[in-house]
Amino acid sequence: MAHPPRLLRTPRNSGHCSPDPFRCGEERCRHRLSPQLSVGAGLGGPTRRRTPQPRGTTTLVSLLLGLYRPQHGRILVGGVDLADLPLAQVRHGVGVVFQDPSLFSGTIAENIAYARPDAGREEVRAAAERANAHPFVARFADGYDALIGERGLKLSGGQKQRIAVARAILKNAPVLVLDEATSSLDSKSERQVQAGLEALMRDRTTLIIAHRLSTISAVDTIVTLRDGRVDEIGSPQDLAESGGIYAQLLALQESGTRRDRRRLAAYDITG
Repeated sequence: MAHPPRLLRTPRNSGHCSPDPFRCGEERCRHRLSPQLSVGAGLGGPTRRRTPQPRGTTTLVSLLLGLYRPQHGRILVGGVDLADLPLAQVRHGVGVVFQDPSLFSGTIAENIAYARPDAGREEVRAAAERANAHPFVARFADGYDALIGERGLKLSGGQKQRIAVARAILKNAPVLVLDEATSSLDSKSERQVQAGLEALMRDRTTLIIAHRLSTISAVDTIVTLRDGRVDEIGSPQDLAESGGIYAQLLALQESGTRRDRRRLAAYDITG
């Protein structure tokens, strides 16, 4: 007999995520993941960020958000099995910034406060300031009351991402997932959004899913996935010396950097 979800107090002093070996649909993680995907110290402690490569990453995010239930194994957050929590409580404990942020036709303030409808205007502004969004918001004649159009059509890509980051900051969930949060941005917009992300990641467990190596240069631990399975796990330094996927990507990036420098030198351009 299946037990109904229990209302449990979400642990606020730990965002420690610990999936047991699990299977979800056709994507499997055959490694023992209890230690490997333990992705954080407690709030107030050092943040640990894990960065899988594509193929299986969507499943991991969906599992954390409770969109899927593992057919085998468990996912523990703060020592609590997610299956024992009501879905609303699971969603409340995880903040997500996607590559394509979900904005709606309304004001800037309404879009930021969507994470916490009871938030006051000062809280909304404080979140926007931490997300590096306030400078562009202040340029609108109506400020935080400016209408942004359906899906934020009146905003640039970088502006939309900073609104999404501000929303996540306001939510203040103990676990944060960044799913290709800067992959569609140009270099200038990425730097602006990255400043907000650094404020958001402070003092919380963060799972970063990214293609760009620049996005994960300061992480504690990297997890690469191949065909939906864990391929390698370790610190950036360890994986750089392992000869695996991460080391190969680093070599390609370094090769491209040297080639670009030679091209710049040919035009007497310093980079």
